[in-house]
Amino acid sequence: MKESFFAFISSFFSYYIISLKVHILQQEPLFFPYKSQIIMLFID
Repeated sequence: MKESFFAFISSFFSYYIISLKVHILQQEPLFFPYKSQIIMLFID
């Protein structure tokens, strides 16, 4: 039960990060390289 719950949370978190990247890319193109590097730290 815990493993499936953790898999759901991690997949939801990765989806949130991807949608956040798309939002930054569309709304703030000037700040995108700086913010994407910070997001990459959380992914790695």
